[in-house]
Amino acid sequence: MKHVLFIICYILFAMIAFTGTAYAYIGPGIGGGLLTVLLGLVVSIFLAFFAVLWYPIKRLIKAVQGKRRINKKTSVDFIDVKTEE
Repeated sequence: MKHVLFIICYILFAMIAFTGTAYAYIGPGIGGGLLTVLLGLVVSIFLAFFAVLWYPIKRLIKAVQGKRRINKKTSVDFIDVKTEE
C-alpha cells in the first residue's frame, strides 16, 4: 500500500513539476474575480467564527447585566438566565 501511494505521489509531482507552457490568455478580469473570491472566503470564515461565539458571549453579557441589576435593586423586570426547576 505504501509503495502504491509513493508511486501516485511521484507521478503527481512529476506532472506538476514538468509541465510545459500553455500559451493561454488570462484576461484582466481574472484578478478582480480572484480578489472577490478570496474576500468572500475570508468574510465567510470570519462570520462563521463570530456566529459560533456570539451566543455564549451574549449569554455572558446578559448574566453580568442581570447580576448588576440584582445588586443595585434598580430593576424589577429582571429575567433570570438560569432555568427554574
